[in-house]
Amino acid sequence: MQYGTLKESDWKYGKIIAGIVTPVFASMLLHMPKPAGTEIYNKMTPFFNVFLDDCFFSSHYGTEVYIKIK
Repeated sequence: MQYGTLKESDWKYGKIIAGIVTPVFASMLLHMPKPAGTEIYNKMTPFFNVFLDDCFFSSHYGTEVYIKIK
């Protein structure tokens, strides 16, 4: 919870954390080590989904990336 707060949700598949995207947060995301458990997915991040505002979306542990160019 160093970079955001837990958002109230009835979604049963995980936790939602909301916060401001700062340079320190972006650096943390970009410098995380690749997860070791890659037998099901070739995971690139430990997070199943990452949404940054409406311009960046990463899903399935970083194996799919969507960037909206404004």
